Formats: sequence, C-alpha cells, structure tokens
Amino acid sequence: MRRHIVFGIATIWLALTVAFFLMRLIPGDALSAQMDLGGASSTEIAQAREAMGLDDPPIAQYVRYIGAVLTGDLGYSLVRLIPVSELIAQRLYPTAVLAICAMTLAIVWGISTGVMSASRGMIGMIGRGMMTLALSTPIYWTGTVAIIMFAPHIPYTGVDDWQAWILPITLLAFHGMGGIARVLYANIKTIQTQIFVTVAHSKGLHPITISRRHVLRVALLPVLPVISTQFGLLLGGVVITESLFVRVGLGNLLFDAVIAQDYPIVQGIIILSAVVYVMLSLLTDFIRHLADPRLRWDG
Repeated sequence: MRRHIVFGIATIWLALTVAFFLMRLIPGDALSAQMDLGGASSTEIAQAREAMGLDDPPIAQYVRYIGAVLTGDLGYSLVRLIPVSELIAQRLYPTAVLAICAMTLAIVWGISTGVMSASRGMIGMIGRGMMTLALSTPIYWTGTVAIIMFAPHIPYTGVDDWQAWILPITLLAFHGMGGIARVLYANIKTIQTQIFVTVAHSKGLHPITISRRHVLRVALLPVLPVISTQFGLLLGGVVITESLFVRVGLGNLLFDAVIAQDYPIVQGIIILSAVVYVMLSLLTDFIRHLADPRLRWDG
C-alpha cells in the first residue's frame, strides 16, 4: 500500500513538473499580452513581470511554485489577477456533476455493452459495433453530430435546466464506456474457455447462471483499473464537451487559459486532475484487493 501511495505522489509531482516547464516553452505570456493590449509601456510591463517573478530563472520559479503548492497556494491568474484556487472552486461543481454522472452512466453502459458483445447473434454484433464506434471516433466528431441530430429536439430554458445535461453526459459516457466494454468483452471471451466454466456446463447449470455467477464475477475484477483510467480520459473529454456545448466549468476554463497562455490556471487544473486520478486509482486498487483475496498488498 505504501508503494502505491508513493507512486501516486510521484505521478502528481511529474504532472505538475511537465505542465510547469511545457507552458514556459511557449513564447510570450498572458500578462505581457494583456498589458500590451491595454496600452502599457514596455517599462510598465517589465516592472509587472519583475513584481510577479516572471523574469526569474525557470528553476527558481519552479522551486518557488513547488513550495507554494505544498501550502495550498496555486498562484494568481495572469489575466484575471485573482487566485487560481478561487477560479477552480467557482467552476468545480458543474464539471464534477458532469463527470460523475457521465462516469456512472459509462460504467453501466460499458458493462452492458461488454456482456452484449460476448453474446452470439445479432445482440453480439450490435454490442461490438457500439464498442468499436466508441473507441474509433473522436469525441469532437460525435459531439458535433449529436448537436446537429438531437439538440433541436431537446427543449430547455437554459444551461441550468436538467435537459441541458442530457447530451453532454451521454456524449462523455459513450466515449467512456468503450474502454470498459472492450476489456470486459476480452475477459469474458478468455474466461469462457477456462476449465471451471466447462465443468459448470457439464454439471447441467443454466447458461445464464454460469455467465452471472462464474464468468461475469471473475471478468469484472480486471475492469476496475480500467474504470479509473477511463475517468482520467473523461476529464480530458470534458474540455471538448464543455466547449462544444458552451458550458461553464473547468474544461472551459482550461481551454480559455491555454489560448491565453494563462499558465497558473493550466497548472492548477492539471494538479487537480492528477490528484483526482491518483485517488481513484488507489480506491480501485483497494476495492480489487478486497474483492479478490488472491491479491496481496506488497508494501
């Protein structure tokens, strides 16, 4: 368990470090651009950059930022000039609702599709077709098609109306369920050839009983880590989804920050995403070890 925690902390640190240095490889910054548009002189821009420590060597900025993050300080937005933590707090709720609802639907949808895909006949073909479509199409394409086909037929009064959540949640869930269904399908096909399944058939057990009690119960265990991975990918899909459906949330905030080169916001959202991903990974590992006594914590 300790090794998993150490690995999680290292993952968060690596995500923070990569985001920090990659953003600084992009020429220019939001502060200089905003002040230049506001008619500030080069002297005023230089003074502002010096006051915010933007002219310090990257290593010095990095060390200072690490120290601030450890105290819970994510810095200030270069465009809005307010704390990044405050901006994230303002946008967290709608994104959390969208992600949790989409992930819940993706789990149910993915398990159902995986079971369907392992079936014979037309049901299996439909399941495999849905799974392939979810894995092979980019989210911006399916999102655009969904808006053209379904948006005119879903009446709603505003972004806070419950009907405004239908398409974004369904779109994210559709792409999240593909990986879950694919792994479950592969596990079911492998387990169906095992000796204990053959023995169950020889005892005259009903096929549904065999599938539910013997095959599916074993096949679901390797799916747990995939769920945490899909949640991480889903957070990336939130950026596109919130932009397509003009929703206010962390994805939209991240998109605007990248365009404006407001890297304190980008770094803050990446840190939050890494923390959520690591916590989910630890939780799924814990559940796997509880559900499967053959697994043991190795430290």
